[in-house]
Amino acid sequence: MTAAPPATTPSSRRRSLRLSYAAAAALALAGLWLIGDALYIHAKALVAQVLLDRAFAAEVASGAIVKPWSWADTWPVARIEGSARRTPASPALPSMPLIATPISLSWDAL
Repeated sequence: MTAAPPATTPSSRRRSLRLSYAAAAALALAGLWLIGDALYIHAKALVAQVLLDRAFAAEVASGAIVKPWSWADTWPVARIEGSARRTPASPALPSMPLIATPISLSWDAL
């Protein structure tokens, strides 16, 4: 004779469903929070790049120190540019870029 499994009551099933919905909602909110945080960091970096470019152009034009934003404790002194091409490191690894890429410095502001 085998023992019958314990009977589950409808209230215990509802409780476990509520817990699983709550866990899914918490995970979804955490995921949305992390995605929003990542988007915020990237947006802040893009805005900073635009402000730095404007400050560099204004400094080159006027010759005076121009801060990119009012609370900045630094200012642009040079523009660093690198090539965006991908050069294979070896024939066996065609998608790997070289670590050392040519960089040109623009010291126009000095």
